[in-house]
Amino acid sequence: MQKKRALTGLVDVVFGFAYDQRTTLGDSTCESAWTVAKLSPTLSWFDTQSSVHQVLSLSLSLSLCACVCVCVCVYVCVCAFEPDFVLG
Repeated sequence: MQKKRALTGLVDVVFGFAYDQRTTLGDSTCESAWTVAKLSPTLSWFDTQSSVHQVLSLSLSLSLCACVCVCVCVYVCVCAFEPDFVLG
């Protein structure tokens, strides 16, 4: 059982790393470690899942949330500095 939890933990860490590599086009940034840690339940709150299905489901959910948060932050910044650009 411990071996399976260790492997599922490895899967979510690799998923976080792959997400970061994909979003930064392979050029890691100063926020890469933060991104991997936030997308990996094993690193962010020491939680391991019991099946690969749970790991993939949770990883995809977290990556979608991260993507939406970034889009909202960019939109808010653009609205704050260039309101005419957003309003047309």
